[in-house]
Amino acid sequence: SLISAVGADDLGREASGRIASLDLNTALLQTTSRFPTGTAQVQVAPDGGATFAICRPAAYDDVRLSDADMGALRQIEPAWFYFGTLFAARPEGEAVLDRLLRALDGAAKFYDVNLRPGFDSPELVARLLARADVVKLNEDEMRRIHEHAELPGEVESFCREGARRYGWKAVAVTLGSQGCAILAGDEYREALG
Repeated sequence: SLISAVGADDLGREASGRIASLDLNTALLQTTSRFPTGTAQVQVAPDGGATFAICRPAAYDDVRLSDADMGALRQIEPAWFYFGTLFAARPEGEAVLDRLLRALDGAAKFYDVNLRPGFDSPELVARLLARADVVKLNEDEMRRIHEHAELPGEVESFCREGARRYGWKAVAVTLGSQGCAILAGDEYREALG
């Protein structure tokens, strides 16, 4: 199931159609007239790095879940629940996310850190890291978390200490063209890009 919202606009109608074509359960994909469909402007630098300008508030900031919605989600009994930092960066979004995390206690919580300027409070990230079972982040995000959360700066040590401190079952750090590193349980591996 996808939990989000689109605007009552052309982009929202197009997004809804594309999402539905992916054969996802869209019962909790809401439409709102309060805010436009979310967009981001991406600029790619010559070195391949990207910068993002994210327009907020956006329709997904207006997700509202009724008790009936929450009951329906519990009945599905999802094995996984995927979330990121952006949605929770506004107090209303963090409140909705908190409600979902509590309601879906039996699901494995997959946190895709995905930090974006202006939506990357170290305090919020620390709270979300503590709620995750599995974490995915890139090398730059790892460095930023290392600075704020006092986790080791070396990849394997970061993964092991994060898993020990927060109880993660797995953590993956993407390393750009160098590949990725994964700690699952006690087993650590690096794969070249």
